[in-house]
Amino acid sequence: MSNEGAKEITELVEKALEDSKLAGEYQDRIVADIQQIDIVMDGISHSSNEQKSGAEQINISISEVNTGAQKNASISENLSDSVILLTQNAQKLTDLLEGNMDKEENKTKRIDQPVKKAS
Repeated sequence: MSNEGAKEITELVEKALEDSKLAGEYQDRIVADIQQIDIVMDGISHSSNEQKSGAEQINISISEVNTGAQKNASISENLSDSVILLTQNAQKLTDLLEGNMDKEENKTKRIDQPVKKAS
């Protein structure tokens, strides 16, 4: 019996060694997988940072476009006001010139008309 007991103990020890070796292999695979996951997580983190930076740049660009549009609107409004004022001044000048031309025509008519002699 002692021979059989020793044989069983030997088989149990060999089985435990095999299980231990198998557990070591699984542990090595798990460590490799964890390292791979770490690499992937770093990549995701890097991509997220790039995406955040890109979104910030887009926001800055949109803000600059908005500021430019507001300036353009202000310039357009000022230009419109200037055109109205210029049109009004042109009309006043036209009216003034037409009035002076009428006066000149009247002067010319008076000069060109023969003087009537009193009889």
